[in-house]
Amino acid sequence: MSKLTLGEIPYGIQIDLKKRGVEAATFLVKNQAFILSRDGADYLKSSVKLSVQTPLTQIYQRVAESDKLRMFTMFDLTSCTESIPSVLTLDELSIDGKYISKSMPQAYQNVWINLSPILAKSRDAYNISLQITDVVKLANLVGRGILCMSYNDSDEWLTPNLNVQMIEAYSLLFAMHLKNRFDLSLEEYALIRTLFAAYYAQMVQSPIAPKEIPPILYRCKELYRDAGTARAIDERMEQVSEARNKVAPDGTLNISVICKILQQCGPARIQKLLSERLLYSFMARSPVDSQTMFCAIDYPPYFVYLLLANLRNGKNPLFNLLIKFGNMKAKFNAFADELVSSKMFIDKVLR
Repeated sequence: MSKLTLGEIPYGIQIDLKKRGVEAATFLVKNQAFILSRDGADYLKSSVKLSVQTPLTQIYQRVAESDKLRMFTMFDLTSCTESIPSVLTLDELSIDGKYISKSMPQAYQNVWINLSPILAKSRDAYNISLQITDVVKLANLVGRGILCMSYNDSDEWLTPNLNVQMIEAYSLLFAMHLKNRFDLSLEEYALIRTLFAAYYAQMVQSPIAPKEIPPILYRCKELYRDAGTARAIDERMEQVSEARNKVAPDGTLNISVICKILQQCGPARIQKLLSERLLYSFMARSPVDSQTMFCAIDYPPYFVYLLLANLRNGKNPLFNLLIKFGNMKAKFNAFADELVSSKMFIDKVLR
């Protein structure tokens, strides 16, 4: 399974991100005066001081220390008098120009960041300076951007241990939410969790790894903890194999395929009520980060970003519920520490 980019997941297709991204790139090329120069990026590196310590501010510091702020296309459109492409104004999108079009100019083959909402400029005859008014938001944008670039630039994104933790978290989020909505039994809950775990595993594993049962699933002990053996994973996947072969002969999973499988061999009340559209609505219906959550369902960098963003006083209700479940907060804090300290995903980005 080749990795999908932001423009290729259902949300990106729905908003026609690739076409709108090309239009936005044309605008940026035409209005290069609004783009932060290398000197500007260096000034941010030296001037931005982070008094708040979160996983994303720590990632920002790592990016700055690695001299990789220059790999972002940052721009300030506050003085622009032309019509601005709407995709450039959406905080929810980390658009990576490298994957928008093969003909994208080299200078724009990176993640674009709109600084306009968080930038104050002080200009006089003797001094020109840039002042970031919300350094935490800047860190969040840079953190999400580096996660996206590293995900698409590498076959194997995070370490196996980090991927296992995110597979377990992703599958728990979906299974827990559906269990509460449909009053699932433990067996039904385990089946659904295993399906979503297999989907996330396919998204983060090497493209040449087997798709039928991704090998990394056997490292997810949360999936067979009650049964005490990894054989439970095989049994659940065998239970849905006939339906899966009908709707996805090549073995590739996605939200649509999972819903069709559950409509054929899931619990009776799910067969009648669950649909792809309804599932997206369930998971992304929130006054906070709703568009980001739409992306996170099918795009692992956004899922990791939302988890990190909500570890410290987050406001997304689904992720708050996930973090507060059992002893998960301690596990997620350990995940964040390991991710930040590894820095592997940052080093993989060479633009």
